[in-house]
Amino acid sequence: MEAILKEVGDAFNVINGKKNDYCTMRVIAPFPIQEDIEAEEKIRKNHSSIIMQFSFKVEGIEDACLFLAGGDAEVYIWEKLWAEHKKSTSKIQYDLMLAPHHCSWHALSYDSWSESQNPQVNQAAKSALTQTRDGAFIVSSSKAIKDDDNNPPCWGAKNEYQVSLKTVTGEFFCTGEYPNEERPEPLTFKLTKNGPQPPSKKSESITGPAVIIGSTKEPVYHG
Repeated sequence: MEAILKEVGDAFNVINGKKNDYCTMRVIAPFPIQEDIEAEEKIRKNHSSIIMQFSFKVEGIEDACLFLAGGDAEVYIWEKLWAEHKKSTSKIQYDLMLAPHHCSWHALSYDSWSESQNPQVNQAAKSALTQTRDGAFIVSSSKAIKDDDNNPPCWGAKNEYQVSLKTVTGEFFCTGEYPNEERPEPLTFKLTKNGPQPPSKKSESITGPAVIIGSTKEPVYHG
């Protein structure tokens, strides 16, 4: 396994043993084993999720599209990442991000969304999760997000992301709501030299049945 293992901070462009000239991947987390017992306990389970930044070269433009995938990493990890990268944020910037843990509130806060009367956002974690470039997109891979106590997906987390996206004229998508909750379809972004482009408005038509080749199963959503 050592031949394919990568350390945190490593950048590589080999996929399935073959060099790729259009995509470079960088490992952002998990963090190495901690000497402090309490710190080591905190990075177990969801906190040990792999976080990666994918950089795509499009039409000769380096870093034309940056994609951040945060797995199920929770607030403690994002807080630590901000402490590590706040002076130089290039490694956590993105044009497109998959909201951690299906748009979980626990990526942004130590408080319980359903049990706390006034759950507070951890500003360091939010800063790490909102290093958006102009026109960025955030996607929640989840069922439709409702104004309720569910977590994930969490209405409060969605709102926090949407507020951040307003400053860069970005947009939030939920796979379980695209193009509508009754008939969700695959959500596809096109990578261009000007960044990722969402599906055209025409593809959001709900007329006619959605067709997914090779599958007749209903999608299974988390949360």
